[in-house]
Amino acid sequence: MPSTRVHLSRRELYELVWTQPIQRLAKEYGLSDVGLAKICHRLEVPTPPRGYWQKLAKGLPVEREPLPALTPDSVDLWRVETDEAPTEKALPAPLDVIPAIVVGNDLRSAHAVTSELGKLITGPRRPDDPVHAVRGRSQATIRVSPEMKRRALLALDALFHAAEARGHVVLLHRSRLRDYGAEQVDIHVVVRDQAVEVSLIERTSQTKHELTKEEADRKERYGFSLARNFDRYATGELTLLVRSGYNTGRRFTDGAKRRLEDQLSDALTAIEEQGRRQRAEHEAAKVAEERAAIRREQAEAEQRQRDHMSAVERDLRKMTKRWKRANDTRAFIAAYEATLRNVPRTERINAWLEWAHAFVDERDPLTSHRAIAKRMTPKADEADTEADARRSR
Repeated sequence: MPSTRVHLSRRELYELVWTQPIQRLAKEYGLSDVGLAKICHRLEVPTPPRGYWQKLAKGLPVEREPLPALTPDSVDLWRVETDEAPTEKALPAPLDVIPAIVVGNDLRSAHAVTSELGKLITGPRRPDDPVHAVRGRSQATIRVSPEMKRRALLALDALFHAAEARGHVVLLHRSRLRDYGAEQVDIHVVVRDQAVEVSLIERTSQTKHELTKEEADRKERYGFSLARNFDRYATGELTLLVRSGYNTGRRFTDGAKRRLEDQLSDALTAIEEQGRRQRAEHEAAKVAEERAAIRREQAEAEQRQRDHMSAVERDLRKMTKRWKRANDTRAFIAAYEATLRNVPRTERINAWLEWAHAFVDERDPLTSHRAIAKRMTPKADEADTEADARRSR
């Protein structure tokens, strides 16, 4: 039987152990969780602490321990080779074939996310609102009437368990609005490293409001009743939305032939497809950003070269002016010395002439040949200084 060889870097192993439980990851490579934990320890890769995944599933804040720098005694590559083919249990099912998901009738062993949602949708609601709603990022994460609450939770629970059986992670993501501070709760199914948002909505409708006796008496007496025009009611029709954008995505709705429960396997397929799509978009965006960074770096290098050549040209013009002034000064000194041929030179005249010649030599750029020719490309430290100066303008 041919051997199976796997090569993973420390960074790749680190990302894997922090995106799915180590017990599930170990099965994919035909290892025990203890064996994989030893490998992580040998490679100095930190692993999630006890209770990490339970907190994450409940939407509680968690921290990821950063990957430490590579020490001289550690290795950066994990090589594993086995003569045994991975067991069928260790391999995830093909992404395009998902068996029918059976919805149970018991919530006593419900998923942690299901239990948390059950608590969130038991709060008070307005008297004229037939549904409970949990606010999400773009719309309600779950919105159901009390009569449909149990059915909705059972359907979501079956979906969550099926998703985790295929190696995904289900969690509640909590955040707060920046301006108002209101809490937002979203259901995330993490397909590899991509979080796919899911929501469950019960459709509502409305009928014309019939005035009560009190409202009718008020209208007859005062000419108005202050009553609402329509009454909203829950229809019992559930829709599962796999989001691909703001309030957009694949919808799975109760129909005359198929209820939502019969479409959960299709919904899970849509979740995995959306995860792959998001990953492809992320990779494309990453490549585009890398290309843009290269273009920016090239543009900055070209600008640095232009700035440097401008400085070289300015320096040349300055040296030319200094050279012309030095020649004019030397001509004046020579003319002065010519007038002294028939005149005895005093100590003062000699001292001044010595100073004048030194003064001209000091300011003539040709007296220092090494200082004339400049670099035609900027140094690295000069380039960084010029780039910082342009950004600060």
